Amino acid sequence: MEGKRCNTPHPDLKNEVHLRMLFRILMLMCLFSVLDVCGQRAFVVVLMSEDCPVSLSQSVELNALEKEFAERIDFTYLFPISTDHAAVRAFMTKAGLHGSWVIEGAFERAKELKATTMPEALLFSRTGQNTYRGRIDNSFSRIGQRNRGTRSRDLRLAMQRTLDDPGTFMVRTQPVGCLLPLHKIEPK
Repeated sequence: MEGKRCNTPHPDLKNEVHLRMLFRILMLMCLFSVLDVCGQRAFVVVLMSEDCPVSLSQSVELNALEKEFAERIDFTYLFPISTDHAAVRAFMTKAGLHGSWVIEGAFERAKELKATTMPEALLFSRTGQNTYRGRIDNSFSRIGQRNRGTRSRDLRLAMQRTLDDPGTFMVRTQPVGCLLPLHKIEPK
């Protein structure tokens, strides 16, 4: 006796599109829970790579920002292409950064945020509104070419503006650094 064929999809696969949307929502919720949005504080997410020289160079300014804004803004560092916890921990120590850092799911979170470069900063007001996206400052005009002096501290200005006026509109600058790959490269 031959089994009966069924043209309807398996009930678990029927809502695959809805499951994908739910997954994306959960990923963003995970990001925001890591960043403690419920604490009603502004927060900054910075994409970093322990292998990108611009990330290490920009850590001096990020360290100063952490000290200046620690009481009012939370700092989280995403390492989207990293898999080695020890290497990231060593980088954070060498850079003198004290914010929280994320490896697991960081690539997917970076893509959800539409980030492209390491380092790249995304600043959110206490209501979760994205008020800034871009470079830390203008220390580099392009990768490998450091400017003689830093004239524009873009992230610092955006942080102050966001704290002074939480309804601030979005500002973008072009980040300079190592590009985030289009697809996650799995370790061998």
